[in-house]
Amino acid sequence: MGIFKHYRVKQERITQSTGFDRMLTFHARVMGIDPTVDGTLKIRNQGEIPVAGTTVRVESVGEIRQRVTATRVIAWGVFAFTAPKTYDSRQVFITFENEVVGLAYFVEVKGTGQNRSTAYKIAHVVNHFGRTQ
Repeated sequence: MGIFKHYRVKQERITQSTGFDRMLTFHARVMGIDPTVDGTLKIRNQGEIPVAGTTVRVESVGEIRQRVTATRVIAWGVFAFTAPKTYDSRQVFITFENEVVGLAYFVEVKGTGQNRSTAYKIAHVVNHFGRTQ
């Protein structure tokens, strides 16, 4: 009985520090996102990012490429806003950005339906919980 109590207490700490409930934690771990008790998210093969101050978006490859970035403005000048851009909605990513720490991570959402729904839930929870801390 002691081991189950340990996992339950750990999950309660994860919920308090990141806002992830038990089912969302399970689905996030399947996608390679591991919420921790200290308020960070471990992104598989990339690193850790704190929940506080992190903005999360669910974007397609086309939407990520479509952004006008500083690099694009430097390379193209004022023509960066008129340069041809591609749009592809088949491949979807969860984008984690934290301007305070200066980190940005991308996690591919494989499959459709349930995984995309989970991606939007993760984005909602992190965006809401990241602002309240």
